[in-house]
Amino acid sequence: MIVGKRVRLRAVERADLPAIQRWMNDPEILKRIYTWRHLSMADEERWLEGLVGSATDFVFAIEATDGEGVSPRFLGTTGIHGVDWKNRLCSVGIVIGDERERGRGLGTEALFLLARYAQQELGMHRVELEVYPFNQPAIRSYEKLGFSHDGTRRGATFREGRFQDVLVMGVLPGELKDPESEKAAR
Repeated sequence: MIVGKRVRLRAVERADLPAIQRWMNDPEILKRIYTWRHLSMADEERWLEGLVGSATDFVFAIEATDGEGVSPRFLGTTGIHGVDWKNRLCSVGIVIGDERERGRGLGTEALFLLARYAQQELGMHRVELEVYPFNQPAIRSYEKLGFSHDGTRRGATFREGRFQDVLVMGVLPGELKDPESEKAAR
């Protein structure tokens, strides 16, 4: 388990799959992530089974832990994907499925914990992600963490009847910023 101030990352459990399946079929979430097809519970079960023992994909459940005496709330998932051990790079992604939890900085903290884990525990030199240009809240969150705009994959994905650009962002060692220390500096 990876523990932060207001969130913790833990292993995804079979009991999490109904919520994950509901989120992965939510049109508002599907607009913002690379997955484009609706997923059945059988799809989700195969996905979870495929993660067991994977050396290139590490997926975590995100739980909010803020509040004394409050039980942790499962609010999304985050993961490290496509680990390239030779070149020490990986991709990351995040979904805050519970819309009531968005915009509270919990996703930013979760992604910080994940990127720090990738760099410090897995030894990754480059942690990157892809984001659609219209997803400005996510871009602001990534920038707050120190991710830089590395390029644009023009017309890289076909969504909503047209080709759309995909922004590539990355963070190297020494560039990752703790959102909690950034708040304290203000």
